[in-house]
Amino acid sequence: MLRNKIFILSIFIALLLLIQNVNAAPSGSIDLDPSISADNFLSVGEDEVVLIIFNNTAGAPITDVASTIQYLSVSVAVRNPTLISIALGADITIHNPDGSVRVTSFPVTGTLESTLFVPPGGPSTPEETVDLYTWSLGPPSGTLSAYTDSSQFVSTLKILRPAEYLTLSITVTCAGVGDSVSWFFFRATEDAFSSGSYPTAITAISDKKNLYYSKLPGPDATKYWLPLHNSYDPYDIDLLKGHVFDQNTWTRSATNTSYAKTNKIHHQSPKANGNNGGGDPLTSVIHICGIKFLDLNRDGIYNINTENGINGFEITLLGPDLKTKAEEFYSGSLQISEAHGNPVMSGEEGKALPGVYCFNLINVKAGTYTFYVEIKESEGYKTTTPTSIGPIMFQVDNDPGIEFFNVGNNFGNTIYQPVGGIITPANRVAILMPFIVFIGLVGIVSSIFVLWRRRRD
Repeated sequence: MLRNKIFILSIFIALLLLIQNVNAAPSGSIDLDPSISADNFLSVGEDEVVLIIFNNTAGAPITDVASTIQYLSVSVAVRNPTLISIALGADITIHNPDGSVRVTSFPVTGTLESTLFVPPGGPSTPEETVDLYTWSLGPPSGTLSAYTDSSQFVSTLKILRPAEYLTLSITVTCAGVGDSVSWFFFRATEDAFSSGSYPTAITAISDKKNLYYSKLPGPDATKYWLPLHNSYDPYDIDLLKGHVFDQNTWTRSATNTSYAKTNKIHHQSPKANGNNGGGDPLTSVIHICGIKFLDLNRDGIYNINTENGINGFEITLLGPDLKTKAEEFYSGSLQISEAHGNPVMSGEEGKALPGVYCFNLINVKAGTYTFYVEIKESEGYKTTTPTSIGPIMFQVDNDPGIEFFNVGNNFGNTIYQPVGGIITPANRVAILMPFIVFIGLVGIVSSIFVLWRRRRD
């Protein structure tokens, strides 16, 4: 009899939890179109088109209004903004889940502001100033300020239903030599509402960005306007970090990693002297680049989403003998660009992103070249990667001259923490207390069960 009651109670609790969560909330993810957005080098003054894909990944029927993102706003945060610029004019297309076009490409003009940004990295990653570009689509249409019922749907609405996605096409211009990174994300609203006062009308929200219309988990059938939980505000003055939202609430959570995002690395090089660079068409250019990074998980692999670069480490490009500078070993066959030099410091004394370095070899004549990259370690750090990378080999034919790229030559470190410390006596009572409490609870439950059996018998 008791078992039957426990089983029925369990079924009731499971159904209650299921009822409370029937309303799926929208969620976002972001990708780059690799066909035109791969990491690449630009020479100063050159442009490239970047295509970013913003997805609604809600696992709900496409007709579910509660899982539809409205007042779409997408942003790009440009680190090291003196080196690249982005045109404010962009194009957006909205696609059905099967990839077909629902809303044909239309122009949209963005905004540009300078803001603080805490890049992904460890807990002590410092804030920095970035250029923040934002493109907002506004209401679903010129005549519809809020999509609150599936019967309102027409194919031209500027909303993102479950499994739909939009593509943002932007133009990036190289303005200087060095590396930049662009972070793409759904821009979070900066409005704030306390529990019990959530907005039921769209007019109650002044900063309309990435919202959805849904009831809250639980029996209350009232529908509210809520923020997309993994949309992102790059810097919240109250949190001293970026913020996202807890799901189905207006409660903010500080983070610099846990939001819908992707990134693109922009490598900016000097104007190539070969081919179209205005120099000798029978010489080439070689770029060898990497980053010195704080390896938080000590796996020797750089993760741009969680690990940041470290400035101030000396890095040298050597010839195949592992001791002579490359330009000296191959004297008369190539030169080091004055924009960087050899050796360089990681971060290039503020001219590059934290930890980034790059060697640009110009006037490279035909031949076979072998290089090694070597780093000089500093006290207080423990290496997680070899201190020498190579051989890095190139076969240059110069018919005609071209640009060669070799990136990802990364050096990892953790902060050295010596083994040792102060020995303190163990508090045996504190150590044993959880076991004592557990044994006591078992004894109490057992006693209750025995008494119950006796009364039943």
